[in-house]
Amino acid sequence: GYNARRAYGRSKLANILFTRALAKRLSGSGVTANCLHPGIVATGLGQNNPFARVIVRLIQGLRGIPVAEGARTTLYLATSDEVQNVTGEYFSECRPAPLLTAPEAVDDSAAEQLWRVSEELVGLPCTSP
Repeated sequence: GYNARRAYGRSKLANILFTRALAKRLSGSGVTANCLHPGIVATGLGQNNPFARVIVRLIQGLRGIPVAEGARTTLYLATSDEVQNVTGEYFSECRPAPLLTAPEAVDDSAAEQLWRVSEELVGLPCTSP
């Protein structure tokens, strides 16, 4: 059976793994790739689904941060000299957050497998890092 929370967690894990694989492929190019957790941001997420709207509003109302605050880590990674050469990392609140990631998120073989499957699914040739 489908479990929304499990699916969300897996999508976040895939985001981290894909970022690690991309960073490996960009190594030496001067381009960095990082991923982040923006926090629980008070957005319009779920507005088209009445059930989701109630749940999301409840969660965001209790703990949600303003959109501008939620964008801080993204802007930091895009503009800060402090992370100019940092790549393949996971950030939260404008700093590396390795302790927030599951052990599976640093599995390089899983990252490579995800990359290969992604290439196959979109019809691109498989490449090595």
